[in-house]
Amino acid sequence: MMRFQFRLQRILDLAGHRERAALERLAAANRAYEAELERLVEAQDLYDRCVEELTRREAAGLSADQMTLERVFLERAQRHVHAQARQTELARGEVEAARGALWQARKERKTLEGLRERRLAEHRAAAAREEQKILDELALGGRPGDGVAGL
Repeated sequence: MMRFQFRLQRILDLAGHRERAALERLAAANRAYEAELERLVEAQDLYDRCVEELTRREAAGLSADQMTLERVFLERAQRHVHAQARQTELARGEVEAARGALWQARKERKTLEGLRERRLAEHRAAAAREEQKILDELALGGRPGDGVAGL
């Protein structure tokens, strides 16, 4: 019997490459998300410090001009927090999209691997039947491939 050859092996190999590429994209998206999250934490910390400083200065007595400047700076810091939160959310969306792509690539590869395993099992079963047929013919005193022995 011929050696087993899966006709879709190239497609299976390609599916494996796509899965690895999807895994790399997920890792990159995770790194980008973590960086955005870190920037969000830094922006929120800056805003919180600004609020504390403004509260402290107000208690110490600020002029109206200084108060206006502090409030403008505080509003800018707050807008920065909101903008960074949007960036972080976009990065999280990229992670989810990359995770979905990885799941799909993994599903395709596993489907092809399952098909390969079924085809291999079929090939082995056919080889076993062929081998058993030869053994049966030998046992009946004929030559393999002659059909029914002695007739």
